[in-house]
Amino acid sequence: MQTTEQPPTPTVVPRRLPTGSVPDSPAKPTAVAEVAADYRVIPRTDPSKAPIYLTPLGYSDAADLADVINASHADSVLRDTMLSFHVPFTVADAEKYISKYHRVTDLGARWYSVRLGSPTAPIVGGYGWTARALARDSVTPMEACPYIEWTIGGWFVSEVRREGLAAACFEETSRMAIADGRVARVVGQCFSDNEVSRRAMERSGFRVEGDMKGAMVKGGKLIDIYQMVWYPPTVKEGAKQQQIKAKL
Repeated sequence: MQTTEQPPTPTVVPRRLPTGSVPDSPAKPTAVAEVAADYRVIPRTDPSKAPIYLTPLGYSDAADLADVINASHADSVLRDTMLSFHVPFTVADAEKYISKYHRVTDLGARWYSVRLGSPTAPIVGGYGWTARALARDSVTPMEACPYIEWTIGGWFVSEVRREGLAAACFEETSRMAIADGRVARVVGQCFSDNEVSRRAMERSGFRVEGDMKGAMVKGGKLIDIYQMVWYPPTVKEGAKQQQIKAKL
């Protein structure tokens, strides 16, 4: 039975990221740049569970990231590579991973480390989204088509995968997409045999848009994946109005 209870509103808090040991490289931002970032807090509906902290991914996370992946054999489902983290996973590997997503903010894109209970607690996952402008025809000026699409991806250590963290992160993305105002679609993918992930996304307002045959390799074999999509209320209402007009 569905409930009308609204999820708690997350809090955005300025904080000082732990600077740790930042690699001495001109291509990487300094610890000062990381200190200026904000983190997001997602309260849990169950008060007995620690709140979720989304801290901007930074180079100071490298050692912690390497430790948690080596200890837990975490799996990644990153949208662009769909590769699993290999073990052993070195600090250099972590820095390479971080360099791909660190401070990616074009068109509202974000990438976070996921922690529980504190912004300095151990990392238990990674979550975020890339962004792109929607395709437009050749006669539509760029300024006339401000709409964008976010593509989510993430990973969680096995110890927390049944605690609802992914669903909470999905819902946080939806709130941020509505606040952004330009987002027409939020998409994500999951293995066709992963009913847990699919149901978690559906509970968060996503629906199956289609399946992609033989689109991924799992256990050395080709497997299908589901393309999941979430639309903001304004887009759904606009589509509904178009359907009404078409019937008149």
